[in-house]
Order: sequence, then structure tokens, then C-alpha cells
Amino acid sequence: MFLDELGLLPLNVQVQLLRVLQERQVMRIGGTKVIPINIRVIAATNSNLMEAVENGSFRHDLYYRINVLNISIPPLKKRKDDIPLLIQHYLTFFNAQYNKKIKFCSQDFISEFQNHNWKGNVRELINYMMRIVILSDKETLTIEDIKKSVIKLSKENKTVHSINNNNASIVLIPDTLEIMEREIFNWFINKYGGNKTKVCEVLNISRTTLWKRLKEK
Repeated sequence: MFLDELGLLPLNVQVQLLRVLQERQVMRIGGTKVIPINIRVIAATNSNLMEAVENGSFRHDLYYRINVLNISIPPLKKRKDDIPLLIQHYLTFFNAQYNKKIKFCSQDFISEFQNHNWKGNVRELINYMMRIVILSDKETLTIEDIKKSVIKLSKENKTVHSINNNNASIVLIPDTLEIMEREIFNWFINKYGGNKTKVCEVLNISRTTLWKRLKEK
């Protein structure tokens, strides 16, 4: 079982989690039968759990129950050699998702990504790759796709980014991929006066794909 952002768990939920880990059994909501479980737990957090224990926001008994083997993963800005691999992986992923045919990334594109600060780590990179792939109609991504389609990446990370496309612009605030995706699609729909057929043609996606993405919550 994978537990993400463990440090954000409320104290009352921490108590319940500790009980599950100790007793290795659960009970369904509204149920009366105890169900034994046999699980291994992998937990991740960006928080300093020891500091959280000291200030009382994280239970010390849960900390020592969870912290058996600790693996520290450096932030993305310290793993620049991983960035080309991540770019290729998510290029392939978003190509398939949006029916794109982008084949390559130029060296200046990769270098710009490697020089970025990536305060949002891999999630931020995924966010940028999604926007770039959606807005590009070329076979090779270059630094111009970053400048024109999303933002000019710099060592100073900004909270609000602008997308510029054909002399029109949209301001985007990083959020979940689903929300960001809907914002991009809605912007194109507004740009083309509600003509979804034109939007699908420009983005090279089917009407079914567009409809599904707009309906997702």
C-alpha cells in the first residue's frame, strides 16, 4: 500500500492508521466484521517528519512504526541527468493521450528544462510537458515551443504562467493536471467561438476525447 504525503495526515487519521498497522486488521465503514490484512506499506512525504514529531503535528509512535527503511530522493533540480529520461517518458505518454506525433526534443529544449529550478519537482515537469504537447503541432520540440506555448523557463520559478498562441494569451496557475487540461481546452473553445470541431482539429484530438476531458472532475 502506498501512502502519499504522509506528513499531511490529520492526527485523528494517524491514530487510525497506527491501529491498522499494529493490529493488521480493518473494518469496513458500517460493517461489523473485522477483516485481517497482510500488506507492506510504502510512504512518501515532502515534510520533515522528525520536526513534525517535535512540534506535535505528527505522532511519534506512528513515526517509529513507519520509519523502518528510509530512502531520501533528491529534488529534481539535483538530478538533472534524469530530466531527459522524464521528458521522453512523458512525451510518449502525452503523445498517446492526445493523439500527437511529436518524435523528438531538441538539445536546446532539453537544456532549458535542465536549467530550470523545478520547485514543484516531477509534478511541475509533467505539468509543463502536458501543456507543450497539447499546444504543439510539430514533430520536434524546440526551445521556441517553451517560449511560445508555455513559458520561458528560468531559474526563478513563478506561480502564474502565461500561454501565448497566435497573439492571444491565457494565464494559468499550476494545479492538478486535470484542472490544467480543462483550462487549456476551455481557452481554445473560447478562442474559436465555441467551435469544438475546430478545437479538435487544431489540437489533433477526437471529439470524444475532448468531451471526456471536459467532463472529468
